[in-house]
Formats: sequence, structure tokens, C-alpha cells
Amino acid sequence: MFSAPTFGAKHSPKATWTFWVDFLRPVSLLELVGAELYLSEALGIKVDLVPRRSLRPELRNVILSQVVPV
Repeated sequence: MFSAPTFGAKHSPKATWTFWVDFLRPVSLLELVGAELYLSEALGIKVDLVPRRSLRPELRNVILSQVVPV
């Protein structure tokens, strides 16, 4: 799992954090949204979960340069 603040928010308490994730099995949109809501509530921040395979190739290097392994 990797994370980066969305839109360069750099550790702001109000930042939305995007987590690039790999799933062990296919997940439905309902499961993905449920996991986002659970993590947002548990962490007290807005969380976006994005399957890493959906990373656009032309943005990959820019995005991965900002990630923090968690």
C-alpha cells in the first residue's frame, strides 16, 4: 500500500489522502467505497482508495515520486 496527499496538500490535517492499493481478489465498487468510508472514519481524514493497476502510465512517475510506503 502506498499513500500520497492529494493535490500536493503535504500533511495538512484537512488533506485527502490517496492510497494506491493492491487487492488479493477482485473487489466490487461497493466494497471499495465501504473500505474508504471505514478508513476515513478510523483515521479521521478523507481517504481515497485507488487500485494501483488503474494508475495512468503517463502520470506514473509523477505520482510515484510523491508516495510514502505504509
